[in-house]
Amino acid sequence: MSVDLVGRALMRGWRRIAFIGASKHAGKTTAVNFVIRQAQAAGRDPATLEERHTGAGGLTVGLCSIGLDGERLDTVLGVPKPDIVVPAGALVASAEEALAQSDAPLEWLEVLPIGSPLGDVAIVRVLEPGRVMLAGVRQRVHVRLVLDRLTAHGAQLCLVDGAFDRAAAAIPGLVDAAVLAVSPVLGRTPALVAEAVAPMVARFALPALAGEAAEAEAREAWEAAARAALTGVRDRGEIGAWCLNGETRGYPARAAMHRLISALPGWPAGARVVYVPGAVTDRLLEGLRGHPAPLYLVADHPAHLFATTRAVAAWYAAGHALRVWTPLPLLAIAANPHHILGWDLPRAALIEALQAVAGDVPVIDACAEEA
Repeated sequence: MSVDLVGRALMRGWRRIAFIGASKHAGKTTAVNFVIRQAQAAGRDPATLEERHTGAGGLTVGLCSIGLDGERLDTVLGVPKPDIVVPAGALVASAEEALAQSDAPLEWLEVLPIGSPLGDVAIVRVLEPGRVMLAGVRQRVHVRLVLDRLTAHGAQLCLVDGAFDRAAAAIPGLVDAAVLAVSPVLGRTPALVAEAVAPMVARFALPALAGEAAEAEAREAWEAAARAALTGVRDRGEIGAWCLNGETRGYPARAAMHRLISALPGWPAGARVVYVPGAVTDRLLEGLRGHPAPLYLVADHPAHLFATTRAVAAWYAAGHALRVWTPLPLLAIAANPHHILGWDLPRAALIEALQAVAGDVPVIDACAEEA
């Protein structure tokens, strides 16, 4: 029995979903098609979730992509890629030339002030089921505009395929949740795939620094104090250091481009919390690992964590902790047992291995014929 991802999303108020890959050729498009089929079949009133109906209808889905997706051949290997197949009534944001290559009949609704090499991005309504190509949206600020306009035209569930950068769309405030696509590119056995995915799941599960009120009450009061003091630093896009005595220092992010953070002028030896606005890398963790006091390193959100498993393990072993400023939940892990080169892992074994590391995040068979 398939997991009701659409119901899970709507029950939690998640209306904008990003699709990201655990690797190249992870099966994001396959996962997008899975959710499209579920939304088409759902037939729920998203305001109440009480009514179901069958036949035509379902939720109105809005679609866009960061980059290019829906093309028939993989741009590197030249092997066939799955089509993005949309039902009648779906809303699509894509570049004009990409829309001209789609075989679904379209009604043009609006041309947006977003240019691209393939023409301006337009919003269209699909009149009959067919294949579409998504392209033209290349910047996160444009994704925000596109999602707002798709919603204004009636989209009840918006899906963003992060084709340009595997995690480019997975930004809290831009989307509400993410689907992580996984394939045998990560390993030759289900166990190896799960081993590679486990750290990614853990990063999306990182708690927020003094998160929601109910959680914050159970934590030490200094977390809330640190968050309040570092809010201004974050708003300015700076690196911030906070000490238990209340001292707070901010540094321009560019100041750490060519030196370790701990080598910045006046770096406080008593820092307890460090906020980093950009990527958290191995070099950053290694530069702070020898800090004399237990340190909370705060990334802005899970997609900013680029450090390797080894570097993260060494960070924890040194007595430090990781937090995020704003968490982003995983809606699901989409298991694709098919390798881009033509061989498959056992479906049931792959799903079982992934579920063992996924905790309460459901694992779906993205290749299931029926969603």
